[in-house]
Amino acid sequence: MSGGAFDYKCHQVMEFAMELEAKLKEPRYNGVKDEWGQTYTIPKRLRNKMEKFVDKLKRDANICHAIEWYFSGDYGDETLDEAFKNNERF
Repeated sequence: MSGGAFDYKCHQVMEFAMELEAKLKEPRYNGVKDEWGQTYTIPKRLRNKMEKFVDKLKRDANICHAIEWYFSGDYGDETLDEAFKNNERF
């Protein structure tokens, strides 16, 4: 088996992170009027929290990937341990 022990859900975590990151960069969330003349203001404190969350999700997605490949038999103990070491939280 090659990866996919959890139906490749690790990719969904990364996709969410990437989509949130892109959403935060959209002009309409940065003071530029959209086609209806609307702008949406995200309070700076919430924007900062979401940006930090994007970084956390990306790190977590990498660990999810390593765990998924570990249970698929593609990664060994050392590779999984290295993934945890590369994540600041562990």
